[in-house]
Amino acid sequence: TGSASKVYDGTPISKKTLSIVSGSLLSGHYIKNQIFTEAVDAGITKNVADIIIFDSEGNEVTGCYNIVCKPGELTVHPKNITISTGTARKKFDDTPLSSNDYRLVGDSLCSGHTIDFIGSSITNPGTMQNSPTRLVIYDQSAGQRKDVTNNYVITYRYGTLTVTN
Repeated sequence: TGSASKVYDGTPISKKTLSIVSGSLLSGHYIKNQIFTEAVDAGITKNVADIIIFDSEGNEVTGCYNIVCKPGELTVHPKNITISTGTARKKFDDTPLSSNDYRLVGDSLCSGHTIDFIGSSITNPGTMQNSPTRLVIYDQSAGQRKDVTNNYVITYRYGTLTVTN
């Protein structure tokens, strides 16, 4: 079967081609009802096909053949995004300072995807980078809420949280 690749966009990838590498079909025989693998999420999936062979009269004759499938690969590469986290500053008052602000820099999320982001917090005087304590990307299309974070490679530009005396 064929191989294909693309960057994650939330839609399926497939490659609906096959070739006979060795051997041949008898005269009048043909392949029909090919069902191929589809892949959506980042990673490598074998492109397996369900092959059914018919004779010239339309009778299924698949069992008359020794079929060895050499599957191709469907490769979905994660999508790169950059997130810039918020910056905040305040005087010490014995309460935590936090910032759940962020923005996407450059590329955007796939359609129907949202980010659930919670930033860091600091209480005592000092400065720290605002690293996410929680960042999950959800696909909320078609009424679902599916975690699709692993389909993205996230680069951060950290803001800072500063508490002064």
